Amino acid sequence: MFESNHYSISVLRGATIIAGLALVGCTVGPDYQAPEFASPAGYSGLQDMDGAPLPPPLPEGGLWWLVYNDPTLNDLIQNADNQNRTLRGAFNRWQRAETLIRREQAEGLPQIGTEASYTREKLSKETLQLDGDSKQNVYNVGAAAAMELDLFGRVRRLVEAATADANAEQEALQDLRLFIQTEVASTYFQIRAIESELGYVSESMGTRQKSLDVVTKRFEGGAVSDLDVAQAESILASARADYARLKRSQALLINALAVLTGQPAPTFDLEIMPLVGTPPNIPPGVPSELLLRRPDIRQAERELVAANARIGVATANFYPRIVIAGDIGLSALDAAQWFKSSAGFWAISPQVSIPLFEGGRLRANLNESELAYAESIDNYEQTILAAFAEVEDAVDSWRYIREERVAESDSANAAARAQQISSSQYDGGLIDFITALDSERTALDSQRRLAESIGAEYVNSVRLIRAIGGSW
Repeated sequence: MFESNHYSISVLRGATIIAGLALVGCTVGPDYQAPEFASPAGYSGLQDMDGAPLPPPLPEGGLWWLVYNDPTLNDLIQNADNQNRTLRGAFNRWQRAETLIRREQAEGLPQIGTEASYTREKLSKETLQLDGDSKQNVYNVGAAAAMELDLFGRVRRLVEAATADANAEQEALQDLRLFIQTEVASTYFQIRAIESELGYVSESMGTRQKSLDVVTKRFEGGAVSDLDVAQAESILASARADYARLKRSQALLINALAVLTGQPAPTFDLEIMPLVGTPPNIPPGVPSELLLRRPDIRQAERELVAANARIGVATANFYPRIVIAGDIGLSALDAAQWFKSSAGFWAISPQVSIPLFEGGRLRANLNESELAYAESIDNYEQTILAAFAEVEDAVDSWRYIREERVAESDSANAAARAQQISSSQYDGGLIDFITALDSERTALDSQRRLAESIGAEYVNSVRLIRAIGGSW
């Protein structure tokens, strides 16, 4: 064997020195500090929620949709989680960002390769003053390695930025998932609310048809004018138009729900039940909790971390870059001579690159990274402000929609009592049939408005869940 001890010890000593230099290196650029943001103490609309029922506990695993106790909704959201193509794309973006971390980490690791070569060459006798045959074979085999000494933290800042980017993509994925889930729930409740309205409009159409039939007979008997007939026809046609309008809206919502759940719209099948009852009371919490709950805020904060790290990268580019390269191997005129001690070779080659003049490029890169960081701060703060406003909007809407639903419920109950009274009066011969039908039509219209307000209350509860980040 060749004399390996001597240069093996030398290589080991050199590697030790390199490792030591890497360990004592500094990291230039600013270290990240989370910006402070003054959160309000609470939401103004909460003062009117004192009489609301107690909120349900958040289901295990953060599956917020389970509070609605609707198996169909559970299946729809599960399908959206598994089949929504936009969500799949966001997952792939996150995975791609994760791979970029490994790419940046590789910048600070040794780059090692092996090579083997055979050369048949003829040497110049004149320049080398050779006697005899100037032709020879050269056999080489060896390994080469190179490693950048991250003395000023350039690679560490690259890894820090890539990690923050990946974390931001992960939060973007969570934000998109919450958006799609709440869109599924909101669309589903709108479909069910329309189904309730369709039932009342259908009954109203029947009532108005009866009214038209009675008016027509009375006109034929000369008891009323054709104006009464035209008015009855207009009222019936208006109800039919309402029915068609509702069916169109429901069909479009069903198509949208198919896309959200990753299903072809022509083959999408949905069992639709009317929407009844009231949604669970969702607690909005306090504004400061949004900084941890909402994935879009966490995403903006991670983007801020990445922008800060890139200032460090731009700063490190002003400093020298040191690369240690080395070779080790065997070289001989005959492959059989590889195992002789004299066939071994090695080399260590430090390489230093010092930026002296680059026409202002480095300064421009640093300025750009600092401005990008300032922009990220603005985006972070704007995201928080928008989040506060979304929750406040949902809380205010909850208050007024609840008042509307209570009033519509009172109206529907009163209209139902009026219908019962008019029905009794008609049976007793105190009022005519048209008056009784008008009372029934009024009751149905009140029930329809109540169904519409119940649907709005369900949709707003989902909106509030989205605004508070899907947890409480």
